[in-house]
Amino acid sequence: MFRVMFQTMMTEAIQNQVDLSTFPAPVVQGMLEYAYTGNIKIDLSLTGDYLRIADMYELKGLKASVEAKASSKLNVENAIETFELSNLYSAVDLKAKVVHFLKR
Repeated sequence: MFRVMFQTMMTEAIQNQVDLSTFPAPVVQGMLEYAYTGNIKIDLSLTGDYLRIADMYELKGLKASVEAKASSKLNVENAIETFELSNLYSAVDLKAKVVHFLKR
């Protein structure tokens, strides 16, 4: 996605920068860490922001990692919110795991 942004007449190419100010700094740092290392330590309180940045910039690997981490930490307190996030960001695998969790 970043390549497309800079190879077309999108705002990012014209300004020669990507504005990530709508994301919390730890999420941007996590995204960059993932881009360079393939690893990420996810703060589950920022799951929605991680899914949003992964979805916005089409970072499928990051999205899969976030989904896996969030699904491994499902509990009664976070299941509904996690389900809503999975719907909002088309996190299909996460949604399936939440549905399975809720059916138990």
